[in-house]
Amino acid sequence: MRKISVLLIPLIIILLAVPITFADVAKEADVLHSLGLLKGDESGFNLGGQLKRSEAVTFIVKVLGEEKRVLDNKSTYISKAFDDVPQDEWYAPFVGYCHINGIVSGFEDGSFRPNEYVTEKAFLTMLLETMNYDAGQDFDWNTVLSKAYSVGLVDDINYAVKTEDNANYIRGNVVSAIYKSLTKKQNGQNETVIEKLIRKKVTNKMMAKKYNLIFEDELKTEIDSAEVVSVSQVKIELNEDIESIQKNDIVFTVDGVEVDISIIEQEGSEITFEVNTFLYEGKKYEVTIKALQDTHGHVMNNLQAELKGIKREVVHSDEFLISYIQAVSPSKVEIYFTQPIDEGALQPLYFEFGQSGNVLREGNFKNIEVQKIDGTDYGLLLHFKDFKMTSQFDYEVFIRGDIQSVYKQYLNEGSGDAYSFAGMSTEEGQFKVTDAEIVDEHYIEIEFNKVVSSESALEEDNYKLRDLESGSIYKPMRVEYYQDEEGQVRDRVMLRFNKLHEKREYEIEVMDVFEKYGDVRVERFEDIIEEGSFSDTALELENVKALD
Repeated sequence: MRKISVLLIPLIIILLAVPITFADVAKEADVLHSLGLLKGDESGFNLGGQLKRSEAVTFIVKVLGEEKRVLDNKSTYISKAFDDVPQDEWYAPFVGYCHINGIVSGFEDGSFRPNEYVTEKAFLTMLLETMNYDAGQDFDWNTVLSKAYSVGLVDDINYAVKTEDNANYIRGNVVSAIYKSLTKKQNGQNETVIEKLIRKKVTNKMMAKKYNLIFEDELKTEIDSAEVVSVSQVKIELNEDIESIQKNDIVFTVDGVEVDISIIEQEGSEITFEVNTFLYEGKKYEVTIKALQDTHGHVMNNLQAELKGIKREVVHSDEFLISYIQAVSPSKVEIYFTQPIDEGALQPLYFEFGQSGNVLREGNFKNIEVQKIDGTDYGLLLHFKDFKMTSQFDYEVFIRGDIQSVYKQYLNEGSGDAYSFAGMSTEEGQFKVTDAEIVDEHYIEIEFNKVVSSESALEEDNYKLRDLESGSIYKPMRVEYYQDEEGQVRDRVMLRFNKLHEKREYEIEVMDVFEKYGDVRVERFEDIIEEGSFSDTALELENVKALD
């Protein structure tokens, strides 16, 4: 009794499992039949029977989408390579096609053995090769089963480590593997097997959609929102998830000038990054994603959005108070007041620097340097000699009440004042000329990537213009800051010359200009102005209105 019960249990499991498996395979067989990839007879598709080698190569030609070519050119493909493949057999051109294209090679004795049954490894090898995988490079005889699993031709996880061949490979397994291959991308291509068959007119898109074999992503990737979320951080929300993106794929401009992106994070549809400038309102900010790919493999180019800067918290008062503070590098802070400051304010002892109520530095000559900000009587620069901030935290500066304005008022009526501000992670980096162009017959505009020091930037001797036709060298008659409706722009200067000629080649040289605080010299810059243009920017002088 015990022996009988032991035998009955697995038998019951088999009887329960087989109908479910074959029901699924039968549906897959019906799909392949509708697509023209599988033929049956009066008895059906013989899913439980084994597949002959002659039938296997026919399947392979169908999956390649080459059946019509083979049948239309039988005389070309009828195999003469194998003595056991009669030329009048229906499968002869299919064997010949696969042999010519290196899909089958036969046995060592020179035979093909068309009536032998194909093994699992042999068929999966051929099927993988229809998908552009190279037997010998992408996989071999020992790894073909694990490769089939990783590609998705079989579902059983045991295939990830399985190596033994299956000589009893049945047609149902063949149908299942072919069916699964239809939705898989071919190696090194962005086209699935079913898309290839549609392209080769084996079937059509309507049939593929009917059986859910293709997914058409009708959603066009767009920027849902783009906003400045902190003083130097931008967040972009897309309308769908995308694949990984690099910072080189993103361009961020401030008033049309590209600025460096220092940090980028992306997850799903959200992208955040930091820039090396402050994003306060009053300037035009624009982001361009040069290229991205959604999770369906579709690529979009040049998505653009404009952003609004954040409102700066500025104190306006007739009293002597801190107006606002901003970090300009990881170790430098600009402080602006509501009144012009007295020279006596340049003492480190007046200042305390902290974070979340904790004092990080008490001012002294060893750790803090104080100097006036070039071009204004309302600002001071604090330089922390032994500390670097990060954009992950907010910081606070407290200034003692005995500091005075030029009007002899004490700060906050002698009580002192404090101001919180966002830190900055971006290092100062290279100081360089980012653009230069002829504006009209008198002016050349030079643009830097940082605010410049007036003492050096407005010095005529720091610029040379060479006329390449005559060899003459000129320095500007004067140098001035660029001026617009909002006032001076201190990262751009205008070089005034007596006369610039149209369609004349010039060479411009910039040297010995320092950034705002005088400790970084500009990278030496030389370039040629060709025929009234600069840096490939065509600018015909007669079409430009003179500034003066």
